Amino acid sequence: MKNLFILSILIISSPQISAEEVKEQIWHRDSKDYQTYSVNSYDSNYQAVMRKIHSKGDSPAHIDFRLIMEQSFCNDKGDDFNTTSIIEVNSQEVEFSLGCSDGRLMNIVPLNKRGKYYILEEFEQYTSKNVTFVWAKEGEKDLVFNFSTEGFKNYFRSIRKSTKKPI
Repeated sequence: MKNLFILSILIISSPQISAEEVKEQIWHRDSKDYQTYSVNSYDSNYQAVMRKIHSKGDSPAHIDFRLIMEQSFCNDKGDDFNTTSIIEVNSQEVEFSLGCSDGRLMNIVPLNKRGKYYILEEFEQYTSKNVTFVWAKEGEKDLVFNFSTEGFKNYFRSIRKSTKKPI
């Protein structure tokens, strides 16, 4: 009985995580865009976003993947700011393009299709419950952020199927 009482106190006094916060940490569909899916990192303020880019003219539909973060670094940068950086994804180096938009959002996009599909496959097939990104910063602490793989596989299969040519 004493153990049950102590356990109850620990549960009540422990930090509570809302259902909404938990939902944001697993892959979910955007309520405003049926073809956009995202997940928040559970240890940083980064968000991973996957979405279908519809076909235009001769260009076929394809899948877009990017990391997004509100970043004060972008406050004084224009929308034309663009640079590249290497970020490790599950220990594999991937080259990314970094750009600012709206004076507050940093968009981090794999520079080529090989990098993008490597990341998407890691989310789909990785045996662990998360995908880890490590951004080494010279003279600073490395940035490490993890994303859950929960819920990704079904969304990825659906969006991948929808980018094929119509039958």
